[in-house]
Amino acid sequence: MTQPALVPEPAELETVGEGYLLGPGTVIACDVGAREAAELLREYLAVTGLPLPVRVDDQQGGIQLRLTGDGGDEAYRLTSGPGGVRVEAAAPAGLRHGIQTLRQLLPPEVFDTTASPGVTWAVPGVRVADRPRFSWRGSHLDVGRHFMPLDFLHRYVELLAQHKLNRLHLHLTEDQGWRFEVRRYPRLTEVGAWRAESERGLAGTGDYDGTPHGGWYSQDDLRELVTFADRRGVLVVPEIDLPGHVTAALAAYPELGVDGRPHEVARDWGIFTSVLNIEESTMTFVEQVLEELLDVFPSPFIHIGGDECPTTEWEADARVQERKRELGIDGPGGIQPWFTARMCAFLIERGRRPVVWDEAATPALDPRAVVMAWRGADRGADAVARGWDVVMAPQERTYFDWYADDSPGQPIAQPWVTTVRQVVEWDPDVEPVGGSEDPRGRVLGTQGQLWTEFMATPRRVEEMAFPRLSALAERAWSPPPGEGAWDGFAARLAVHQRRLDAQGVHRSVDTGSTGRG
Repeated sequence: MTQPALVPEPAELETVGEGYLLGPGTVIACDVGAREAAELLREYLAVTGLPLPVRVDDQQGGIQLRLTGDGGDEAYRLTSGPGGVRVEAAAPAGLRHGIQTLRQLLPPEVFDTTASPGVTWAVPGVRVADRPRFSWRGSHLDVGRHFMPLDFLHRYVELLAQHKLNRLHLHLTEDQGWRFEVRRYPRLTEVGAWRAESERGLAGTGDYDGTPHGGWYSQDDLRELVTFADRRGVLVVPEIDLPGHVTAALAAYPELGVDGRPHEVARDWGIFTSVLNIEESTMTFVEQVLEELLDVFPSPFIHIGGDECPTTEWEADARVQERKRELGIDGPGGIQPWFTARMCAFLIERGRRPVVWDEAATPALDPRAVVMAWRGADRGADAVARGWDVVMAPQERTYFDWYADDSPGQPIAQPWVTTVRQVVEWDPDVEPVGGSEDPRGRVLGTQGQLWTEFMATPRRVEEMAFPRLSALAERAWSPPPGEGAWDGFAARLAVHQRRLDAQGVHRSVDTGSTGRG
């Protein structure tokens, strides 16, 4: 019997003989607590053209969804045979994952957006016992540099859920655009969401396209996204990047800057020296922005950035130096740790957990913060050793704005290569410190990064994300990669790509070569 080509690969999978054929009489039976999952499954299977009624507390049914109380929240069991399909889990999260596995067991046409007449909707006979390796399995999407339409964010969430990815890290602010509506500060979107044009090519070319670009999300837009994602088991983690990457905010409110000079929303890529000042009025601004963010996003995790923050303006400004003495901040590098600590305290007091990029992992960082390690896997290992929980996001394996292979004639990307094979053969975990079985911090998981300098459209985002994000989903969910990890994944990916094709997902063509990076 042929093993089903599931992505990500389950922890345990066994083929057991005859399967189940969905037909006009198939019923989705469920417990009361599984009703929402059952309705979601029915929506997913509408493409079959079968009625598939949902019946609560019915013990009969070709498809049964049951809450058993056994196992972790995201674990599930799925069995199928001539009598039907049964998905069991301790919590709704596990049922949702089982539903996604069931969809992959069906013909790829189940992922199409229109009905496909003549398809035999057969589920092979299997036993699956599955659970995730990591709790944080995500994708970062930068909508600051290029705005992405709300309907695409919904589509992207759907693709994450299909891969059992459970975090959408939404990067909402940048030098090149502020995308989050703050009702106390309307100029953040009236002014900060729009730039006159965009740089063509890599940072520093000085060549521009002459085309205005912008857009922003209302708070109601984002609440709608949060609700849509929550139903599919995806947590939207927002990021407001501070105290650097704030040129768009300073274009709207110059008084927040160090010298109060006018700014324009950045047209160029790269790192800017513009930073927020450290006056109490500016800290009030930051806290009021975060208050509105918390009202929109129920996520227990809130990302506050902290990366690529030059100290040039702070060091050169007399008022900042005076304020620094007033606050008792030591040393030339003490301002950013003070700033981050202030934001962390604000979030923790409100029951949220701050997330920062690894530059902010200074001794002043609260031990309850989560460090997102992007400058290399060694930064993640170091942060774990120093006691923080870590999300592994090293650029050499998770930055999908890099080329997917080294073939010529591709649209521009960042000038390095990360292939599907490199992703699927990488292990996000780190060795315990000093051989200890219990390092002070832990690796929560991993995520793929999509920085959008060179991704101006949803199509380009998809091309850069897939199939590398499929490979990352495997590393986040499945057991560690062993010998033959690439060959096994490549064989399953060949089938999985038919599922992506059925949805019209644009994807790169990857040879698996290591390329030049």
